[in-house]
Amino acid sequence: MKMTHRDEAFVCQNCHNPVAKRGGGYCRNHCPICLHSLHVDLQVPGDRQSTCQGIMVPVDVIYNTHKTVFQIIHQCQTCKYKHAVSIAKDDNQELVLKVTRASAERKMMDI
Repeated sequence: MKMTHRDEAFVCQNCHNPVAKRGGGYCRNHCPICLHSLHVDLQVPGDRQSTCQGIMVPVDVIYNTHKTVFQIIHQCQTCKYKHAVSIAKDDNQELVLKVTRASAERKMMDI
């Protein structure tokens, strides 16, 4: 199945702020203010086939060496599904660092 390019404005279900289209040929798939998303896709980005509709919480930040971008790992609060999305230029950088730091601290506790 092929990815469906979607760049849609929405209201964040976590912080309730309006989120504009990203533009520039990119897709907007999470709130740049609180970094949360919704579990709306099932198999590929943009398919909008998930019946879960749970809030996706940012739980980690990774560097994807294949795509050469930093990505936020979201985890669905309802079904625990995880998905990686690229960090956007207008994302709240302080919150990105906070998620990174919290994840690193959790990983250190597991050692």
